[in-house]
Amino acid sequence: MQKLSKSKSKSHSTKGNARSHGEHRYIEDQLFDLAFPLLKRVHRIPKQHKVERHKYFRGYEIDVYITWYSRGWPSFKSMIIELKENDIVKALDQALKRRRLALFTYVVINLKPAYLFRLLIQYHLGILQEAVKKGIGLISVSGGSPVLLLRSELNRNWIIDNFLKNK
Repeated sequence: MQKLSKSKSKSHSTKGNARSHGEHRYIEDQLFDLAFPLLKRVHRIPKQHKVERHKYFRGYEIDVYITWYSRGWPSFKSMIIELKENDIVKALDQALKRRRLALFTYVVINLKPAYLFRLLIQYHLGILQEAVKKGIGLISVSGGSPVLLLRSELNRNWIIDNFLKNK
């Protein structure tokens, strides 16, 4: 990971639109700004949401953690986003380890979709199958345009865990 600036803050939390989500600590943080408008549409994330960058949560550092309230069940929603320039195996591994921490989990990567799938199918089919089985989403932002390759599915274990904790 290449740092943009040494003076940037470790963690930043804000509400509002993607353009005001704070400064970038790493170059890969810029990938979030490309992917977030797509994620807002797909998951109907309202204007009142909370974005936390480089959040430490239950022993893991999460690149981006988003929370919001909305109609429907469950009313409280959360999303983890792992950002990587090109290390898809590391990104998927991190997403798999953090999957239980949120309702939705995504990997955002700066690789062209055709190259990404060829790489995964040819050399890393096992981790791709595990990610699909666990409902992890995948977004390519190569060329500046986000492409939703896999939509994250609801993490039903997260729903059950939170329900039981609140009893």
